[in-house]
Amino acid sequence: MKIILMQLPIQGSDFFYSNENIPLAAACLKAVAVGQTKDVVLLSQHLMSYGSDQAILRFLLDVKPDVVGMSCYLWNLERSLFLADSSIANCQ
Repeated sequence: MKIILMQLPIQGSDFFYSNENIPLAAACLKAVAVGQTKDVVLLSQHLMSYGSDQAILRFLLDVKPDVVGMSCYLWNLERSLFLADSSIANCQ
């Protein structure tokens, strides 16, 4: 079973704020799942920090994971739902 865990990039206009994305929840889930499942990976750091929704969707469609886990917060909930809906629609 192929599982991808991710957290969407932070979108902001503050040039003094770090753009690097630290997927703490996804990393904790991966640490727990590694002993139980063979193929659990985090989305690449570049895509997680700087990837557009289209780039992330293209990656998911190319890799075709069995499960995608998304860290959902108030600031990324709508984008997460959009990606989930788009990836399901493109797989059918």
